[in-house]
Amino acid sequence: MFLRARRQLSSRSARWLLYLVLAALGIAAVGGGYETVRESLDARAYPMPGQLVDVGGHRLHLHCTGSGTPTVVWNQVWGRPPQTTVELRRP
Repeated sequence: MFLRARRQLSSRSARWLLYLVLAALGIAAVGGGYETVRESLDARAYPMPGQLVDVGGHRLHLHCTGSGTPTVVWNQVWGRPPQTTVELRRP
């Protein structure tokens, strides 16, 4: 397929455009592979505090601190770590 597409490109600018697109795809593939490897290494080096609890067939990450009432449940969304949330305090 690549050879046929290359033979059909008659102008030099079209060939350069093809090479540019292939280079961009190659760089993106290498970057994606690097990110995947680094993310798995970071997950092992910096594990999340708490434990995973089975809730109705779904795994819920639970990190309990403190005691007493009222009970506060903070639901983290969009993959943000708990350190980026606003700290809750009593007025």
